[in-house]
Amino acid sequence: TSKYVLAGVAAGDSVITGTFKNGFSTTVTITVSDTPVSITVITPTTSWNTDTSFTGLAGATKQLRAKLAFSDSTEYSNFDAGSSWLTVSDILTFSSANEAYFTVSTIGLVTLVANFYNRVDLTISSKCDSGAVTTVSATESVYPNLLPGVRDVDFGNQYGQQFDPITATGSTSTVNVYINTGTRKLQLFKITAVLEAAKLKVVVGSCVAGSGWGNSRSFTCNDASETDKVIIVGGPTTSLGAAAAANSYILVAQFQVESLVNTGTALIQGVINDIIDLDASSGAADGISNAAVVAGQGYMKLSASRRRLLSSDAEWDAVYGNDTALWEADTPPRLHRHLLQTCTASYLGDVTGNSAVTGADLIFYQYLILDLACVTAGTCEAGTEKNLATIASMGDSFQRQQLDPQLYYLKATAAANALCTVPGQTAPCVTLAGYTILLNAVAEKGYFLDVDDTTYSSVVTAPTSSTGSLTIGAKLRGLDGCLQSSTSKAEVLMEIRTENNKEMSVTTGALFGDGTTSLGRMFTAAVVSDVWTVVLSPPTSGWQYDSTAAVVIIVRPLTATGAAFTTEKSLFYDTSSSPASGTFDGFATIAFPTFSPTTSPTASPT
Repeated sequence: TSKYVLAGVAAGDSVITGTFKNGFSTTVTITVSDTPVSITVITPTTSWNTDTSFTGLAGATKQLRAKLAFSDSTEYSNFDAGSSWLTVSDILTFSSANEAYFTVSTIGLVTLVANFYNRVDLTISSKCDSGAVTTVSATESVYPNLLPGVRDVDFGNQYGQQFDPITATGSTSTVNVYINTGTRKLQLFKITAVLEAAKLKVVVGSCVAGSGWGNSRSFTCNDASETDKVIIVGGPTTSLGAAAAANSYILVAQFQVESLVNTGTALIQGVINDIIDLDASSGAADGISNAAVVAGQGYMKLSASRRRLLSSDAEWDAVYGNDTALWEADTPPRLHRHLLQTCTASYLGDVTGNSAVTGADLIFYQYLILDLACVTAGTCEAGTEKNLATIASMGDSFQRQQLDPQLYYLKATAAANALCTVPGQTAPCVTLAGYTILLNAVAEKGYFLDVDDTTYSSVVTAPTSSTGSLTIGAKLRGLDGCLQSSTSKAEVLMEIRTENNKEMSVTTGALFGDGTTSLGRMFTAAVVSDVWTVVLSPPTSGWQYDSTAAVVIIVRPLTATGAAFTTEKSLFYDTSSSPASGTFDGFATIAFPTFSPTTSPTASPT
């Protein structure tokens, strides 16, 4: 069947004759009128995404469509730029209320530019250059909402308004975190979300794994160290073992934010510290580091009122200010990128030797925990495990010590070897506790004891007389390898096991609680010249010899409110459970020598 489109060229009647193959013919008369008609009603028919939103990658396009009714009762049910007999721009004009978020061409092709927290008006108007008829128009209010490209991250909702608005001070909103993996499998990620500090704060303890990542894979959040920052770490999974998540848009996490004000908007942006993904067929790994989040950057609305959407950028900026200028000027702070070891070359956790503790260290650590045959043999070809050193080839080198952030290798050989996760490995070796510590360190909520002195002979300064002081001192290093001496960031506890000197008193530092434990005394260290220090005075009878005396050091990172992290295990040097519970395996020994009596002995009766 053939179709013909007829266009009038002059007023009058035209007879059209159609002849069939068998010779039968028929005619129809078509009247062409030159009486002007006008558009009386425009009814938009564009198909939008959920909640009248346009979601897609930056630069995505969509054609506006509409039903047109004319003054002579003629109707076109789906008039669009595809009409071949009439130029759209001859009868219609198209406009966007703000071209920072949507642009629209002369034929009604809309281009998605950026996220916005309100709907933007897209208007179709009739056009009459002579002004002989009244112009009619129709407007659709549409949310612009970017989706992430491959290896990009999206914060907020995938459809509708990017972020659910907050209407009152103290109220909260949930922020979703999506990663686009394309056709690859997501193995590991570290994402830092940064909030506009004067307007939003993260709800402590609200960060959880998303349904796309699940609870069976490694995951941790740091939503408490700073009120304006959330660090999200997931992984690793391995191409040679547990299945990696695979989906174009993976919901990896959710966290909540609380409003500090009830007007205006608040910027949310972020950094992709690490995304490592795997080829679905070969398992080969690749990824990106230190990239700005694109699709997720946007503004959260902090009031219930709706801005009137103005017809021009100049009018908009004059009334409300230029949000676009702020957007372009804002860049993620440098401190949210990888923290390189700028202060020391001896920093636990850097098993790959790149002067930083990153996701690559976690991947290597996990491969060693899994004791993959190819790692042991040094024959792995696919993924980031390729060409990595094996436990056997490390010997007692610095890199091997990096695998042991709790310093188990400083214990007696038999005791240290017994802690290795993989049977047959010898200390320094990988442990499940060590993996958890590295995971928390990557999330920037953990510290390590200084490792410049690998024997730790300087941790304990024993008294030189029965009335002298006992000093215990330790240094901490942060993720950047620099000394951490801020009491607002960490708390260091020192428990001393002693049978004969429990009545000692503290002169530098303080009792932890009442100081009493089942095996000795517990103290909170004070910072003296970057050293976390406890100085103790002897009992009134002087120091007594104690061959089993030892100390355990407990490092507890603190939240922004000064509380210890309650969902994370503290870092114990050197015991696998809380010293106060009765399990005590001393990190460093205390030598209480035999001193001369401090007072003259009482004379014995004759």
